[in-house]
Amino acid sequence: MIKKILKIVLLLAVLFGLYVGFWLVYGTLNDWQPEDIIEVVPNSLPKRIADGHDSVFTFVTWNIGFAGLGAETSFFFDGGETVTADEPIVRKNFRGILDFLDTQQKTDFILLQEVDTSAKRSHDIQMVNAMDSVLSEHGTLFTSNFNVDYVPVPFTSPFGHCYSGLVTCSAFSNYFPERRAFSTEYDWPRRIFYLDRCFLKTQVPLQNGNDLIVINLHLSAYDRTGEMVSQQISELLDYAKDEYRKGNYVVIGGDWNQCPPTYEPKDLSLNYVEIMLTNEDIPEGWQWVADPTTPSNRKNEKPYKRGETYTTVIDHFLISPNLSVEDIHGIDLDFQYSDHQPVFMQVRLN
Repeated sequence: MIKKILKIVLLLAVLFGLYVGFWLVYGTLNDWQPEDIIEVVPNSLPKRIADGHDSVFTFVTWNIGFAGLGAETSFFFDGGETVTADEPIVRKNFRGILDFLDTQQKTDFILLQEVDTSAKRSHDIQMVNAMDSVLSEHGTLFTSNFNVDYVPVPFTSPFGHCYSGLVTCSAFSNYFPERRAFSTEYDWPRRIFYLDRCFLKTQVPLQNGNDLIVINLHLSAYDRTGEMVSQQISELLDYAKDEYRKGNYVVIGGDWNQCPPTYEPKDLSLNYVEIMLTNEDIPEGWQWVADPTTPSNRKNEKPYKRGETYTTVIDHFLISPNLSVEDIHGIDLDFQYSDHQPVFMQVRLN
């Protein structure tokens, strides 16, 4: 009897090893390795040109959490249970996301993260085309930062295929949209199943002869030391400072996965360590722009409950010295559709 049990255990161990080995080999051979700079082909084109009257511009940034991380879900990467939310839940969340976008028709730039075009986790909803239909006056740019044929974990319910990325919706005609890769990456084998971090740059010509540079980003998560994000910010600032030296205006927005200096983290639990950005991280005259009073992200180990769930602020903006802030505020949706909430900003050219 003992020998029979040992044989079964050995067989299961061999099968598990073959499963893991197959996906490691397959993932390595099919690992997506994009070039450092890729020209982005617009999904659609805007109908408006920035003219001499345009000195004030509005922005919204929102990580939509692939419509799979609404208030009723937890997430296995954060210690929760949900790998793939049921399709009715995902479609309900995405409908809510589209309804919100419909209220932003007059917002000049909408910066979105974790937008799926083909993924098991979102039941293969083609999100970009749907956003195009809602924001008919905007032009839409998409670039991938997550392109994996198959994520084999967790073993009992694999994450599966995922093609996802950043979307910038612009009300103005632009040129030279680019995907610019960060040099940071995880060690093998994690890197073959993780995101390839980058930023999406949009360049809008202005009547004064300079350009408005809009950068959409989603920096590394699960970076407990902050070293990887710090390297990404350093590379980002090298590019942004060069554009500013040319006389251009620079707005950087998105999911930084780090808190702005104006935010004071909650001391509710030792389970979370907030990584804080500082004013020393940026050049003199540049400005972090955030709403420290409205949470932009909630923790995902349990479904959301207002007043109980740990919340933080990691979605915000950075602007160049030739811009001034006229408004910044988070938009409280009670985390109905995503584990993040939108943040609105209005700036003026100096």
